Amino acid sequence: MNAEEEFKKFSVDTSQEIFQAYLNNQFAAAGMETVLNKIFTWEYHTGYITDAKLNDNLRFNYPDKDTGVTFRTQINYARSNYTPQPPSGAKIPKLHCPICIENVGIPGKENLRVFEFTLNNKAFFAQLTPFPLFKNHFVLVNKSIRPMIMSEESVVDLVAFLKLAPDYTACSNSDVKWAGSSILSHHHYQVFDSLTLPIMQAAVYKDCLAEQDNTTIALLNFPIACLKITSADEKAFTAKMGELIMRWKNRQPGANTCNLIITKDKQNIYNGYIIYRNPDHRTPAELTEIKSEGVGIIEVAGEGIYPVPANDQLMHKIKNNGLDIIKGIIAGNNPIKYNYLDFFQSLVIAKE
Repeated sequence: MNAEEEFKKFSVDTSQEIFQAYLNNQFAAAGMETVLNKIFTWEYHTGYITDAKLNDNLRFNYPDKDTGVTFRTQINYARSNYTPQPPSGAKIPKLHCPICIENVGIPGKENLRVFEFTLNNKAFFAQLTPFPLFKNHFVLVNKSIRPMIMSEESVVDLVAFLKLAPDYTACSNSDVKWAGSSILSHHHYQVFDSLTLPIMQAAVYKDCLAEQDNTTIALLNFPIACLKITSADEKAFTAKMGELIMRWKNRQPGANTCNLIITKDKQNIYNGYIIYRNPDHRTPAELTEIKSEGVGIIEVAGEGIYPVPANDQLMHKIKNNGLDIIKGIIAGNNPIKYNYLDFFQSLVIAKE
């Protein structure tokens, strides 16, 4: 029986152990991206992922003349229409959080399967999020239970993943509540197949551009402070990203933090985006009727994710004033309220 025939014979009763063994063979033969595609196909056919979850979100595009960026918005019908139920039954293990590996196969997640692998000499596993913002939206979870981190180690991990899946866009939430975090108690990343986010279209401020240590550093024309670091030198790239993360974190320990986006292009050039965050800077009060939850990595990168509006008036606002809304939400979460050039000079140019 060849691999495809074997895969077609899998059913909802296929165990995690059998599925892992199959994926191990696929990984050895065809690589990580094939493995992730297999997981998506299986989860779709077992009903863990549905057409409604993939297609029901209402989406808008908002071209912006000021920045040249096309901002985007999703009205998250799939998530808003879901009422979470705590797992119940005699076989429920003690669960640390919703993304621990002990969730695989429990009541309510009978069809959840994962791929265990090694990333940067650590045990990780990849699982498909049950409410994907985009097709092939995976979470990479550290198998060991440890709190979220934001440091050079985060960059090294994401670069290691991109070596396995170069067509993916690799992202990290932060390690501080209300500053682009999700599950703070368990370290993880988000990865997306071939995803281009609005922030990647942003132009560079010409006065905020530097060449350092075999990297190019640029501040982007965007509603939140974001440095773009570019290099073909992996070690220089990870070191400079780590330095620019820690310089910011050390200014206000426990509060200053970052969100990360990293890609690798066809010429093996790394592009990293450090989005600077602080929990004291949140969505403006006048916009919380549209978005009251914390604002995550995808949103500060230019794609608003909103719950279903409470009334037709709010939906009208989103449709007709969506650009001002998404830019206003991002700007509210921007911790840099002073001159961008001063920020760039002090963080990137000045010796600390």
